[in-house]
Amino acid sequence: PLQHVLRYDLFALRIQKEDLRNLKETLEAVPETIHGEMVGNLRHVYKAFCWSPGMKGVKGRAMAFYHVMTAVAIVTGLDLPLYVREMICTEHGEEFVLTLLTREAQEKVLP
Repeated sequence: PLQHVLRYDLFALRIQKEDLRNLKETLEAVPETIHGEMVGNLRHVYKAFCWSPGMKGVKGRAMAFYHVMTAVAIVTGLDLPLYVREMICTEHGEEFVLTLLTREAQEKVLP
């Protein structure tokens, strides 16, 4: 989910079904520095997936709602409402937007 919005390569590994038998070796091949960066990035994107009441933005909606709206805007070509853009920038910060969002999402979110 949210592949249009988030840069998965910065916090996740994509493993093909046929490569699952080599999962241990694949994971062990990731250098510790890269692993540490990915874990740090995952801490930042956690809110993007969270629908729980404790992870609501200032307007009372789960942050995942705003990221889903961004994905819909990208797929449909529609503009994001200003309050959604402001919410993502306020809740996550500029570094998150510039680093962890896809170029398409950045174009929708940033003014």
